[in-house]
Amino acid sequence: MSYNEPHWRSSALITIDVHRCTLAGGELEVPGTDEALPRIIELAKAYRAAERPIAHVVRLYLADGSNVDLCRRSEIEAGARRQCRVEQ
Repeated sequence: MSYNEPHWRSSALITIDVHRCTLAGGELEVPGTDEALPRIIELAKAYRAAERPIAHVVRLYLADGSNVDLCRRSEIEAGARRQCRVEQ
């Protein structure tokens, strides 16, 4: 048995912070998200077709920024807003 090969029948797809505002030009832009999006969509379609679980994780930050990731904390402390507006 190989410990490095995926076990597709018992796997789940997890996406983290993949939403409109993380795309290029978005309020929470994450470089590379635009390029990865076609593959993420392809994987999500495959997992749905195979009836495998998918978890979409979206991080929510407190207004005071106390729980912001270390890589973004200096931006928040400098006054940047880290909110993704919801379109209605």
